[in-house]
Amino acid sequence: MSDKQGYDAGNGYRYMLTTQGTWTNTRYHCINEGGDLAAVGMQDFSLRAPIQQALGFDGAWIGLRDLIGGGQDWVWADPMVTSSTPENTHWIKNPQQPSNSGGNEECGEILLQYELGTNDRACSAVTNGLCEIPIITQSK
Repeated sequence: MSDKQGYDAGNGYRYMLTTQGTWTNTRYHCINEGGDLAAVGMQDFSLRAPIQQALGFDGAWIGLRDLIGGGQDWVWADPMVTSSTPENTHWIKNPQQPSNSGGNEECGEILLQYELGTNDRACSAVTNGLCEIPIITQSK
């Protein structure tokens, strides 16, 4: 992980970047930190820019994956997020995503060059992962 403090987005989660890796490798790093690839915060599009600005990345894996294949059955890695509608996935509109280009784009990333919209990409590609780690508060 690049910054152990991360960024508190005010939504009950802290966000951190992993070193570069495949979708699976970066997810493993996030799980080891006590979280997962970002899912909850990625549904609220207004959180993407503050997270990106605080962590300073051009692109990052998020917790969105097409488990069945073919580019149409997208699910969030976090089981608490049960819906992956166009309204909460925020796919890039131009060029239209998900495109499943090459027939193997089954993992989700967000890209600064497309105003932090969601893109589908081959899971074997290498980029940073965006971790979402619950902030645990202890009651007195």
